Amino acid sequence: MPLIRQISVGDVLLGIWQITESSETLADMFCALFGRHAIPDYLTAEARRREWLASRLLLCELVGHPCRLLNDDNGRPFLVNGDVEVSISHTKGYAAVAVSKNRVGLDIELCNRNVLGAQRCFLGSLEIASMNNDNTKVLLCWSAKEALFKVVGNLGGTFKENIVVEPFDVADCGMMKLRLCGVDEAFAGVYDVCYSFWQDIAMTLCLGPAKSDK
Repeated sequence: MPLIRQISVGDVLLGIWQITESSETLADMFCALFGRHAIPDYLTAEARRREWLASRLLLCELVGHPCRLLNDDNGRPFLVNGDVEVSISHTKGYAAVAVSKNRVGLDIELCNRNVLGAQRCFLGSLEIASMNNDNTKVLLCWSAKEALFKVVGNLGGTFKENIVVEPFDVADCGMMKLRLCGVDEAFAGVYDVCYSFWQDIAMTLCLGPAKSDK
């Protein structure tokens, strides 16, 4: 599992790995830590099995010791007997993990993923007008909304109606602002999402509510 990058963003430790091993090799590595019974029976598809195993192994690498991961009622992952928050993402051939003492949301996407045809499913008319039919901008919007969703969990509503991306320009790395509205007031407000590009990957990381808005 060649490490592409491991960086710190504030109190967030982030790692991205390229998955080159077979599921059998990854399973052997995982079972050496937790035993074969720890691999869920539903992981039968090769690609999904590799992503699941690689992300858990990467998590152990980041925290420095074997650790077990479960999901809460909203689908958010959490460490068993752990004191850090976790967010996991994977796309074809890659796995990424972020750990932090505060809630964090991470998403990675392949830069060549075409999302223009689906933009009306998750962007409002004003957002679409500011995209200028730029696939990279639309991809970042989708990814940023995913990252924010991973921070707040399932509060009801939709990406299109309840998460609005403020206008931004694409650079090699930057910050986006997303407004969460029409949901529980405890979570509504503006959230900062940073983005960057590594090789053929676009990454977004939601660091929580913007300080000026909460």
